[in-house]
Amino acid sequence: MKKRISHTPGPWAWDEMDGRIYVTPEDRPCHYVADINSKESDPEGDYPTQKQREANARLIAAAPVLLENAKRVIVNWERGDLAAAVELSEAQS
Repeated sequence: MKKRISHTPGPWAWDEMDGRIYVTPEDRPCHYVADINSKESDPEGDYPTQKQREANARLIAAAPVLLENAKRVIVNWERGDLAAAVELSEAQS
């Protein structure tokens, strides 16, 4: 039996407020999907830099779109339409 994935519906967006980075649904900016914060970066590199935190937020915010695109590729692959699956995967990258 397949396990149904249940998550906050997309699309998601990220924003920085008061020095903190949040990922939220675009239509509900007060409903946090992720709070991407850590201590300031340190010389040992144990904590992500601001640039890395922003990249992490962009990646997390893109998750619903990436999931839908992956599902489309899989459907075409399972139908045996490998050319369409490849075209979709290339168009989405």
